[in-house]
Amino acid sequence: MRYVEESPNAQGLKETVDELTAKKLKTTAAGDLRYSNLNEKVKYQYTLHPMRLWEYTRIFEICNIQQGMRVLDGGGASSPIVFYCGKKRVDITTLDLQGSLIEDNKKVAKEMGWETITTIKRDMTETGFLDNYFDAVFSVSVFEHLPNEIKIKGIKEFARILRPGGIIGLTFDFGRSVKGRSTYDYNNYEQLHTPIRDVEEIYEFFIRPSGLKLYGNQDLTDKIAPDKEYIRKILRSDIMEGESLKKVLYSIYAYFNSPYFNYTVYSIFLKKE
Repeated sequence: MRYVEESPNAQGLKETVDELTAKKLKTTAAGDLRYSNLNEKVKYQYTLHPMRLWEYTRIFEICNIQQGMRVLDGGGASSPIVFYCGKKRVDITTLDLQGSLIEDNKKVAKEMGWETITTIKRDMTETGFLDNYFDAVFSVSVFEHLPNEIKIKGIKEFARILRPGGIIGLTFDFGRSVKGRSTYDYNNYEQLHTPIRDVEEIYEFFIRPSGLKLYGNQDLTDKIAPDKEYIRKILRSDIMEGESLKKVLYSIYAYFNSPYFNYTVYSIFLKKE
């Protein structure tokens, strides 16, 4: 996680969440700020745990997002990276189908005066934009919640509306940890959860349908680091600083049984020649 710790954009994302939290503005409409996937105790609860911060930072920097660009986000209407783009005066359009996220996004953008954010309720497989319209396109941890045929339609649409020379950035849940429980059921979720299982599926659902070139690291691997020490570090802190016996017991359970030990987060980048 040193990559994130040393990044000015990671710090900028944290500061953006600080600013919104101080104003009691949410960076997600999926829950309140008291609880999160990883049970963090600090002020980035629910919105900016270490894995998510890594995803946002990597997307922002490798897609080279900056003021003056026209950028599309698929499926993250109320996420910190969209608000960070707005704060940086990037012309960012975000598409989502969840009305609550869209309304939350509009409220934040209005109250913060981030006029470069455009939010549209629309399916990202049929965006309605012209060919070669955007300088960069990204989607953060969305594609694992889509059926496989929709994954393919989505990436084809992203490739169509991306200008030549532009980059698509994707992050998604991936694989099964080499130390993950064999009994772990990916369907133990309230919403569809279909992580990409291996590198071949990355090619099947993303690279080949897009017709684009893999950008950056060409050596994709199925191997998943088994230690997940950054998760245990957070949970140890929760155990030591537990506000209640219930919270401590939950953190102890999660230390040994967190679903995050069973898969990882992957990123790929595709460039349009």
